[in-house]
Amino acid sequence: MKFFSRFSKSHQVLTLIKDQAQHLESAANELQQIVSLDVSQQAERAQALHKIENQADDASHTLLTFVNKSFVLPFDRTDLYDLSSTIDDCVDLIDEAGSGIVMLSPSHLPDECLEVVGLLQQCASESARILSHFSPTSPETRDYWIHMNQLENQGDRLYGNTIVKLFNGSTDALEVMRLHMIATALENALDSFENLANVVEQIALKES
Repeated sequence: MKFFSRFSKSHQVLTLIKDQAQHLESAANELQQIVSLDVSQQAERAQALHKIENQADDASHTLLTFVNKSFVLPFDRTDLYDLSSTIDDCVDLIDEAGSGIVMLSPSHLPDECLEVVGLLQQCASESARILSHFSPTSPETRDYWIHMNQLENQGDRLYGNTIVKLFNGSTDALEVMRLHMIATALENALDSFENLANVVEQIALKES
């Protein structure tokens, strides 16, 4: 009987991780919508993105409440806190980037920023997929954190290129400031996925 209870608790935790992680992909897809639409339509999509962020907060709260009340867990309690927190950070920072684009309303976004949004979609999709059937010791999980690092490195290069072009170009000072803030917000969102991959790696190393 204890075995089945332990199995049930572990399964519930994994299901709650999956539920929270699904918001990663939804948020990144909404951000893609924001940068693809006319300015007049962006505010509505930003509201939809913020709604996803609120739902992700609720999912994190549900997971952490369950973890706090459970004695038997599939992974170290602190690691589960870290995992939920970093998933939440990813969604929060995507939401911040989307809100920044709408509030600052630049005349255009550099191609490099659009590419970073694409990288965010890749990170979100892969993270949601890995966490939907989270098995820390699988080869697929190891490939995941390696690929996250590669995508983040691509983002660093794009961010650097953006900054160089902004400060070496003929764009007016206010527009440079707006675009710099947006590029930095996108870079921060991408960095958060590397943090998530680091937590996944940390759990994997403990479980191996």
